[in-house]
Amino acid sequence: MKSLAIAAMFVSTSVNLARADESAAEVPDNQPPAVEKPDREITMRGYFLSRFQYVPTRHDAVLYPLLDVEKFQGFLEGNLDLTIKSERYTFRSDTSALYRVSPAGCRAGSDVPACLVINELYLTYDVIPDKVSVLVGRHRPSWGAALSLHPVEPMNPQPDPTDPSFQRLGAWTAMVEASAEHHVATVGWFPNVTNSIAGTPKGVSGGLVGGRYRWSPEHFDVSAIGFYDLDTQLPEAGTSGSMVVGESNFEIHGEALVHKRREIKTGTLQKGTCPVRSLGIPLREVWDYSGIFGTRWDGGGGTLVNFEYMHVGDGMVGSDFRAVLNTADLLSQMCPDGRLEANDVSQDGRPSQFSSTFLRRNYLILSGFKPSFGEDGRLAKLGASATILAGLDDTSGVATARLQYTLEDTTVVRLGGLATFGGARTQYGILPFHGIILVDVQTLF
Repeated sequence: MKSLAIAAMFVSTSVNLARADESAAEVPDNQPPAVEKPDREITMRGYFLSRFQYVPTRHDAVLYPLLDVEKFQGFLEGNLDLTIKSERYTFRSDTSALYRVSPAGCRAGSDVPACLVINELYLTYDVIPDKVSVLVGRHRPSWGAALSLHPVEPMNPQPDPTDPSFQRLGAWTAMVEASAEHHVATVGWFPNVTNSIAGTPKGVSGGLVGGRYRWSPEHFDVSAIGFYDLDTQLPEAGTSGSMVVGESNFEIHGEALVHKRREIKTGTLQKGTCPVRSLGIPLREVWDYSGIFGTRWDGGGGTLVNFEYMHVGDGMVGSDFRAVLNTADLLSQMCPDGRLEANDVSQDGRPSQFSSTFLRRNYLILSGFKPSFGEDGRLAKLGASATILAGLDDTSGVATARLQYTLEDTTVVRLGGLATFGGARTQYGILPFHGIILVDVQTLF
């Protein structure tokens, strides 16, 4: 996952299970005692998180009541990140137990409030130590250089652009990676999960076969990336790179992927609420590219300012977007009780601060992070972050801000909000809420 400094840093504890042999031979006085290499090393870290948010609804919005939003939402999460490492094997499990307070139900069609979310669960084996390794399981490969969106990672769930630091959910994969000084080559299969039990795959099919070649000399990083879609039998090709500008604190970065346009996933209507199951978003099967380009200023100590331009190749042109709005108007009249199906949280991961599907094509995003306002005292425990996501096609967008305060070095309290802006028939103006007010408390261990 991309390196993103935030105020709440995990506290890790290493447990050395190896014990020195009590009958070891004596060591001469003029030489230090030999240190026996641990047979196994265990690292554990985790957190408890509670998030509650208030969502004031807009009854005159285009997507009301199709996109039903509960005013009061909340969940509790317990996370354990466990790594067991031996000489050649590494096992990692990043798993969360999630309890939905409101709305109830972790899985679509179920009112069961609790579920298990597997963010990552994989095993690696070093075929040739420090040279060739094999990985099997759920893992989030980090192939892109940007922060807000990763076009060159179509196998991964995309991050919430207003809160990218909380995205850890990976893809099920089998990968082989070979590395040398300044060079890394990776190939892998990322299947579609057709059926699962407790978050683990029961059936897989198709998906993507992909690879990356990375060259990373000092102050520079560039990758060539390619995929083959086993379902559509079409290739995809892209690149990613970043570079530090001289001796400054500025970095420029970008990534892009050329591909056939994919269908936009906005959800389907619940069975029995409407004879029509889809919003009817048009799909123009032409070649396009998805890309993101920007610059980042690193002020040290976790202080960052990031500015990026995004082009979403799957997004709609103006005429197609207006046709979708007309379809939504008709559905609201035909099916006043129609509702979109809920997401399966056990598969999609912890609910995002803001779940957004990019319906249009061109965006600007500006993010700032200040984990601490001072070196000591209360200001050292106070931090802030803010993001503006602006759609250039219809001048609508989302603005977020959050304050955080650290208690006793292990508990972080965050208070923030989110507001949408734009006309009634723009991408973010059609949403059935004005914004979100949220508070969460996270305790690290």
